[in-house]
Amino acid sequence: MHIIKTVSFNNNSQEYPYYDKYPLTIQTKKKDGPNLYTSFFEQLVLSSILNKNIIRNLIKKYHLVIQSNKQFILQDIKNILHILNSNQKYNFYLMNFCLHKNSQTIHKLQDLYRIIK
Repeated sequence: MHIIKTVSFNNNSQEYPYYDKYPLTIQTKKKDGPNLYTSFFEQLVLSSILNKNIIRNLIKKYHLVIQSNKQFILQDIKNILHILNSNQKYNFYLMNFCLHKNSQTIHKLQDLYRIIK
């Protein structure tokens, strides 16, 4: 038996032939969800901005994660600072949160950078 299955996205579509020996559905991704680094990074940054007292505890608790991703974290903080200093806003990917340029936010990001460095 020959079956044509059509997969569509917006105005694009593609037809795929399926035969008896193939299932009608194919699992293409075993796990869906947020990128773990992005999720961790955004929570780290937001925690440092919203509550300065909690950041040192987070850094102690996640010391190994931070050390193993230190260069990425430092570069991403620099990228946020660059965006803010360019008078643009920084939108987080996973959280419904946006940073705007102000001296307090920039100061807290710089503090976080120094603490991690």
